[in-house]
Amino acid sequence: MKSIRISFLESRNVHGHPPIESAGGTDAPLLHPVEVAARRIGIGRTKMYGLISDGSILTVQIGSRRLVAEADLQDFVNRLRSGGHDV
Repeated sequence: MKSIRISFLESRNVHGHPPIESAGGTDAPLLHPVEVAARRIGIGRTKMYGLISDGSILTVQIGSRRLVAEADLQDFVNRLRSGGHDV
């Protein structure tokens, strides 16, 4: 079996930081536009904006874009499963 060697510099991104991996180990995006985040959890855009407005789902803003972190979607679903929120 052939081994592959990766130098320290090759294992870093352009800013010198190690690469970010999602929980699943894939290259899935960490941040989603609101419409995509809504589809990820099976609700409509209007309902998603309502959940954002009432603080149930957190967002970040980059420039003019409002984005939802995958981790915040996971947290929201976990709260739903434990009975902590009604949709």
